[in-house]
Amino acid sequence: MHGRAVQLNNTVGMATQRKLRLLIGLVAFLLAIAARLTGLFHGVGFNNDEGSVLSDAAALSLSALEPRSFVYGSLTYYIPAGTGAIARLFGAQLSSYEDWSIVGRIVSALLGSLCVVAAAALAYNLFSSIVIAFLAGLLLALNPLHIQLSHFYTPDNLLTLWTTAALACSVAALQSGKKLHLVLTSIFCAAGLATKISAVMLVPLILVGPFMLRPVGQDYGFAKQLRSAGMLFLLTGVCTFVFQPYVFLHLDKFIFDVGGQFEMVRGLGLTTWNFQYLGTPALLYPLQQFYSYTLGPLVSVLALVGLIASIFRARSEPSWRLVLPLLWALPYFISTSSSVVKFSRYYLPLIPLFTCYAAFGANQLVLCISRALPSSWPESNVRMLERIVLAGIVFVGVSHGAALSLLYLKPHSFEVASHWICANVPEGAKILQIPWDSNLPRCGDLPAPPHYEMDPAKYELPLYLENDLKDPVPRILELLEEGDYLIIPTPRIIRSLFPVTHIYPDANTVLQLIFSGQFGYSLKRSFTVRPRLGPIIFDDTLADESFTVHDRPRVLLFENEKHLSRDALRRVFMTAKGVARPLTLTQLLSMSGGE
Repeated sequence: MHGRAVQLNNTVGMATQRKLRLLIGLVAFLLAIAARLTGLFHGVGFNNDEGSVLSDAAALSLSALEPRSFVYGSLTYYIPAGTGAIARLFGAQLSSYEDWSIVGRIVSALLGSLCVVAAAALAYNLFSSIVIAFLAGLLLALNPLHIQLSHFYTPDNLLTLWTTAALACSVAALQSGKKLHLVLTSIFCAAGLATKISAVMLVPLILVGPFMLRPVGQDYGFAKQLRSAGMLFLLTGVCTFVFQPYVFLHLDKFIFDVGGQFEMVRGLGLTTWNFQYLGTPALLYPLQQFYSYTLGPLVSVLALVGLIASIFRARSEPSWRLVLPLLWALPYFISTSSSVVKFSRYYLPLIPLFTCYAAFGANQLVLCISRALPSSWPESNVRMLERIVLAGIVFVGVSHGAALSLLYLKPHSFEVASHWICANVPEGAKILQIPWDSNLPRCGDLPAPPHYEMDPAKYELPLYLENDLKDPVPRILELLEEGDYLIIPTPRIIRSLFPVTHIYPDANTVLQLIFSGQFGYSLKRSFTVRPRLGPIIFDDTLADESFTVHDRPRVLLFENEKHLSRDALRRVFMTAKGVARPLTLTQLLSMSGGE
């Protein structure tokens, strides 16, 4: 029968399977840690989210364990704080933000690599296949979004580990009938709740698990199931208290902080963080990001095939294990994608499960191909074809992630831009800045750094002040007259203002006139680094902000070549005001000067 090469676990004994599973876990971990430690300190200091979390973690001590904020769960801060305390015991000096970045990023890389092992375990528990487990681990080990977020210390990477581990243990409970797996599920769910409030979607795994459990040879009636569910729920609460006790001690502050995040995510209060997502389709936007960037076309299609195939298989099996993850995944996806804010990093906890389904989809595809071959084909040829197809799937599925790992060996685009500006822009030049972004250039590492007039308090364009009582346009035109250069470090300002022309019409007009050159500013240089694998370049210019801004933003440097007077600038502005925008968002994001 064709397909034996793919269904390897059916031909080996249980002892051999256990050894193979351990080997797969080890290989997956080593591959994952290699990809995540490569260029680990790339762009240190350029991730604002990481800086905020680590600064709060650095403020903790044994005498001051209460976090400054409950925006994220306390475990998010306790893990790097505890790791830093251990590092100090061995003589480490954690006196600067860079020192804490080293601690945070090493922890993030290790936890991200453990998540790959958990994903391989989840795939094996779901499909009972050594090959599928290995393929799932491989696809996650070199998933570009997971690699990127494992290079920074952020709560999304931690939440993904706890979620994947909880799913793996919950499915294992249905397979083995052991209560230990349900206990571990509760502990991981508690860790998730102590990391980010969105982990509340895991609660159904705790409550429903005992009612699906059927231990062999045991009387497991409804009353006992109900007691088990109650005990597991209580255990989750106790562990959550252990992981973040101050949430319970200061519940009002926790509700206030989490409520503010909820309002931001749901778009109940317009802020610069959610402008860019206004008008994006609720379900289609994240799916488009999955297909184009975070999973890639092939893995996305295979994940859909695997999901459908697993649902059909579940109809013929007595166990709920194949559909149990959907009790969490579907509500999580619908809830997150129905929000106004749809950062790709919010969907990271779904990626391991998707790679499991993609691995199963690849398995089904290979089996279909081998079964469609003429029966006269020699078995060796069938196996060779199966391996070639799987190798092709693996190459395409991991190429983007491999290219991203190699990118971290190159300087960050902020560093490239700063070095070029410090070497080519005349000293004393007035460099205009953009609000809500990093200030460039940074010339402090040079022996004799040039001095520029670039203080944000004096030279920042007030583009977000349009709705204040004072009209900011005169100040903007005054700065544009005085400035010699203008730096736009990331696409954030473009993404956030472009969808809200009706709220910020003047700021949008200013941006359009800058980019079109009508204000006398021309795009002198653009600095960016794209993931590349040999001749293959992965263009992610239009990818979601959270996928590109922190590690490979496009830095734009405009030079004031015409030096128009303030009156001339005003005439240009008044002529263009209210006129249809000449440049689309895609054109603005894709503009480039001398590379």
